[in-house]
Amino acid sequence: FSHFHDTIGGTCLPSAYAQVEAQLGYSCAVADEALQYALRRHAVSLPSDRRQRLIIGNYLDKPFKGWVEHEPWLEWTEWQPDWCLIDEKGREVPHQLLGTEAVFPHNSSPRLLFPMKIPANSFRILRIARRTKPAPVIKTPADLEIEKTAAGDIRLLFAGSDFPVPQLFAICDPSDTWSHDVRSYGGALKARVRWSKPVCLDRGPLLRAWEVDGRLGPNVIHCEWRAYAGEQFLELRLRAEWRDFRSLLRLSWNMGDIRSHVDGVAGGRLTRPSTGLEYPVQDWTLLNIAGGSAAGVVMPDTTSMSATTGELRLTLLRSPYMADHDHDQPKKITGRQRVSDQGAHEFLFRFFPSATPSMLENQALLLHRPPLVAELTRGMPWRGQARQ
Repeated sequence: FSHFHDTIGGTCLPSAYAQVEAQLGYSCAVADEALQYALRRHAVSLPSDRRQRLIIGNYLDKPFKGWVEHEPWLEWTEWQPDWCLIDEKGREVPHQLLGTEAVFPHNSSPRLLFPMKIPANSFRILRIARRTKPAPVIKTPADLEIEKTAAGDIRLLFAGSDFPVPQLFAICDPSDTWSHDVRSYGGALKARVRWSKPVCLDRGPLLRAWEVDGRLGPNVIHCEWRAYAGEQFLELRLRAEWRDFRSLLRLSWNMGDIRSHVDGVAGGRLTRPSTGLEYPVQDWTLLNIAGGSAAGVVMPDTTSMSATTGELRLTLLRSPYMADHDHDQPKKITGRQRVSDQGAHEFLFRFFPSATPSMLENQALLLHRPPLVAELTRGMPWRGQARQ
């Protein structure tokens, strides 16, 4: 019921959303509990081991091939330079230490990033051990540089080449909550982002990450750009503190002459013309570029888009009054009325200069249903008394 068009998109009365969100949260909690219990039942069935283990479960009916992040509990010790991760056959799995979400020294509460391949409906076991030989060499290390231009824009250098930078805009949107009789959002430009200086967060062989903050009118924007070793996509983790009214937040990507686009929809995919009309979308879009190339975007948090021959336009946020059925009718506005999409929002994107529909569908699935990680220390001595 909460996927009905009179529930999503700010169309309910503001007071109704407490119930809607509680019901959705309950559904998520029930599903998470079932998965977590299953993972731990498998973990406790394993024999004792003197090394700390990470039990990683893939609950998909398809193989997982991607990246896992996890912060192991190290009993108040620090991650040592000669520590590593080894798989079931004793082979070292490359890892990189990332900055943590908590405010801790880097090594006392490390966040590990490592690549994983897991068969469908299967588990993998990694152990924390001490390295006895040189670390494996990463053949194609992560490569991303970001700089602010003299004009105040952002320049992305990915694998040594300029990457078309997606742009963020605030667009005027006077339509009502349902956007009645609106086939495309063609409002005037309200604001462009004013960017701060980029800061490098991680500069390692597996991940190169930068953060850039910006202001978009009254709105605050935070971007984290990521490039992973051996991957052909750039990842954007976008956080928006949205405070605007009768505006929409748009992300535009100019990849050349877009002849048509193939969009993910519920239950499959549709090919649509690049006429600027707004369409619902689920998880991804593939842009058919003049000359035969195809670029793609995976966007699990975005549900509305349009494309012209010049650009892809993703509609991220809109801020009409909630449950406003007719925007052009006179009405009395008091403090009881609320504006939609206010506050903090997070979005994830992966931009592919070259892609196929199957590739994008698979990437979206892996982002929606990543592996779960549990730790097992049974049989392991306290680190203060024994070496691993």
